[in-house]
Amino acid sequence: MFFGKTLISCFVGFFAVSAANAAVMNFEGTNGNPDPWVENDFIFSPVKSSNDTKCWDGRCLQEITQGEITTMTYDAPVADTVLDSFNLDFFYFSLLGNTQEGDNVLTVIGTFANASTISATFFLDDLLGTVATGATSSVAKLHGGETNNTQIKKQSGYWVDLDDGWNGLMSVSWTANTLANGEIVYGENGSVRLDCVGANES
Repeated sequence: MFFGKTLISCFVGFFAVSAANAAVMNFEGTNGNPDPWVENDFIFSPVKSSNDTKCWDGRCLQEITQGEITTMTYDAPVADTVLDSFNLDFFYFSLLGNTQEGDNVLTVIGTFANASTISATFFLDDLLGTVATGATSSVAKLHGGETNNTQIKKQSGYWVDLDDGWNGLMSVSWTANTLANGEIVYGENGSVRLDCVGANES
């Protein structure tokens, strides 16, 4: 976990994590529509960049259109054409969108080589702290929006620590969606900023 270790920036090194190609992707070099975006051999697509106040610092990624799914993969620096497995440790997000407060959700899905998945869904108004939404996560507010709120809100930024990590993944996808009558409606109205993704080779 990273809570309690450091929250100073996005970040220097990888907090003494001993792992192959441990990296934090901060997307600072993005500009316009850098699709795909490749950083430390991790690949993000489809994406475009943003430098608005919903980013952690400087630039971050946003979906090309609302409801678009941004997927992360890893290609180790060896001479082959095969994607490689990796571990996801943490990320920063900020939810936006055109629907009413309480209607937007962030869905994160990790896929393994055997096509099985692990997932977490973060709803507006979820309490901060340790939550179990498909996978145990710790959520902390970093900046923006109401300074004293204890729930996930639009226009605010949050860190998600995936506790022991999601290990041995072949891909991770992030998508912001709409909640209607208790059901998640994919591909409509959601918008998300993604920044400071921490991962390493598995």
